[in-house]
Amino acid sequence: MFPNSQYSRVRSSRLLSRGALALALALALGTAGGGSMLSAPAMAKDAAPELSAGFRAIAAPLQKELEEAKKKQGDAATVAAVKAKVEAGLTAAQTPDDKFFAGNFAIQGSMLDNDTALQRRGLESVIGSGKLPAADVGKYNYYLGANAYSAKDFATARKAFGAAVAAGFRENDVEALLAESYFTDNQAAQGLDVLMKSIEARTAAGTAAPEAWYRRGLGVAYNAKLLDQAGRYSNALVAAYPSTQNWSGAISVVRTVGNFQPQEMLDLLRLMARTKSFSEGSEYLDYAQVADARRLPGEVVKLLDQGIAAGKIKAADNFVSESKGIANSRIASDKASLPGLER
Repeated sequence: MFPNSQYSRVRSSRLLSRGALALALALALGTAGGGSMLSAPAMAKDAAPELSAGFRAIAAPLQKELEEAKKKQGDAATVAAVKAKVEAGLTAAQTPDDKFFAGNFAIQGSMLDNDTALQRRGLESVIGSGKLPAADVGKYNYYLGANAYSAKDFATARKAFGAAVAAGFRENDVEALLAESYFTDNQAAQGLDVLMKSIEARTAAGTAAPEAWYRRGLGVAYNAKLLDQAGRYSNALVAAYPSTQNWSGAISVVRTVGNFQPQEMLDLLRLMARTKSFSEGSEYLDYAQVADARRLPGEVVKLLDQGIAAGKIKAADNFVSESKGIANSRIASDKASLPGLER
C-alpha cells in the first residue's frame, strides 16, 4: 500500500556504518594498519602472584621468547614454535594468576600472525582469572565482544558487550554493538529493548544518544513488523530530533506496519499535515481518500490545494480533479466546518 521510499527516509542499515563497524572491530582485534588498541593487560596490584609449578616452568622463558618472535614475525617456524608454548601455557594454567599470565601470553602470541582464535582464548583466560584491574574489566570485555562478533558468535558477543557496558565502558559505540549482536542474530525484539535502555540511560545522564540509534531502532521495528516498538521508536525519534524528515519517516513507518482503522489513519495523516512532513504526492492522495470529499469537503479542498501549491500533485490528475469537484459541490452545506479547520 505504501511505497518503500517512505521507509527509506528513516532506514539506517546499521547503528554504525559498515566501514565504521569494520574499523572499530579491526582496531579492537589489532588488525588495522597503524597500530592496535589491544595490548597485553597489566595485572591488578595485589600480593605476589601465585603460580603453579607446572605453569611456572613454561612461563619462565616464554616472555623472552615472545619478544624474540616479535622480531622474527616473518619466520613461520619461529612463530609456530612460540605459539605451541603459548598453547601449552594455557593448558597448564591452574591458579587465577596462572590463567592471567597464560592469557597475557596468548594475547601477545596472537599478534604474531593475527590469530583471532588464540586471541579469544587469551582474552577469556585473562577475564576469567579475575585478576584484571577494575578499570580494565570493561575494556577487555569489549575486546572479547569484538572478537566474537567478528567470528559471528553473537551469543558470546552479547555476553561480553553486556559485561563491558555493566562495567561502565562506553567507548567505541559498545552499546550500539551490543544491540547489533541481537539484530544480526535475528533477535529484533530483544535488541530493540537493549537499544532503548541505552538511549534512556544516556538521556538520563544528560548525554544525547546519536540520532542513528533511534533511526536504526525504527528501521529494525519496521522490518520485524513490531508495531509497538515502531511506535515507541517513532515517538522517541521525533522527541529527540524533531526534524521534518524524521516526522515524515516516523509516521510513514507506523502507517506501514500498523493495521489502522480509517479514523486512526486519518489522525496520522492529520499529524503529518500539522508537522508539515508530507514529502510525496501519494501522501496527499492517501489523506484525501481517507478524509473523503463527500464527508469532509472543506478539509479535502484545503489539503489538495496545498499539495498542488507544493508541486507534489497535479490539478489535472483524475483523482485530484474529481475529488475537488465533489468537495466543491458540498462546500456550501459544509461551510460550518471550515472555521474550525482554519484554526
